[in-house]
Amino acid sequence: MNKKTNDSVSVGIPVRNGSPFIEGAINDILSQTYKNIEIIISDNNSSDNTVEICKKYAQLDNRITLYQQTKTITALENFKFVFEKSKSNFFIWAAHDDRRSSNYIECLLQEMKVNENASLVFSDISKFFSEKSISIPDYKFEIEKNDHPKLHIDRTFNSKCYEIYGLIRSEHLRKYNWADIEYGPDRILLIFLSMQGDFIKANGTTFYYYEPQVPKSDDERSKENFLKKKRKFSKLILAIKCANQAKTAIKKHRTLHFLYFTIIISSRLISPTVKGFLFRYSPKFAKKFWWSIRG
Repeated sequence: MNKKTNDSVSVGIPVRNGSPFIEGAINDILSQTYKNIEIIISDNNSSDNTVEICKKYAQLDNRITLYQQTKTITALENFKFVFEKSKSNFFIWAAHDDRRSSNYIECLLQEMKVNENASLVFSDISKFFSEKSISIPDYKFEIEKNDHPKLHIDRTFNSKCYEIYGLIRSEHLRKYNWADIEYGPDRILLIFLSMQGDFIKANGTTFYYYEPQVPKSDDERSKENFLKKKRKFSKLILAIKCANQAKTAIKKHRTLHFLYFTIIISSRLISPTVKGFLFRYSPKFAKKFWWSIRG
């Protein structure tokens, strides 16, 4: 893969059957105040007229490269595909149904340049359905690389992972070992990225996340995005993979940290009644165990 050495930004748009929204998403990118971008669209074997719409835009703007998958791949594979086709030092995923302010890329890139230790920059966020938009004023995602992994886990599992659509340094994504998992792959990736650098907020711009009035269930999303029903122990698998990412940042007692983080994450995912129990209530055993492995 050849890298561009300038400040261009790659925008990856993975899409499947996105005809009701894809024009708005592409227009948002084309109308960005920051023009030094490349746009990679990967159509995941759509059965509607998504490809025809994308072809029309590719003919109008030479910054757009369109790829067509000959067979349906998973959503994760399609997200990975658009990144691997990118050439810039900075990367953004743009879902086909989300929107963003016209100065979105410009503001995020400015903040990234100011904060050399940042691995990801995100913005203010609003959710929308139909024509109605609802601001999310207290959405917290900022974190520093040197914070303890426990804080990385807390922040990631208390967030909705909207920041996955922020601006990311490509050098970090190229080091990521993509997790083949149908439940929560964005959480694993965010924990990894937070270990590589700081998560920073850029002011003065907004990301608009599309949320249907009737959200899909986990099983529906899993079958749609990963071509199969969510596995029985998918939450435990997610906990194990997240714990494995977190413990790599600690130089000693890694096995104990791995087990401890797995317990913590599993308690949050599997049973809401014990969510965060060990950290929230600090029973004596957990407190002693924590300090013994923290070193």
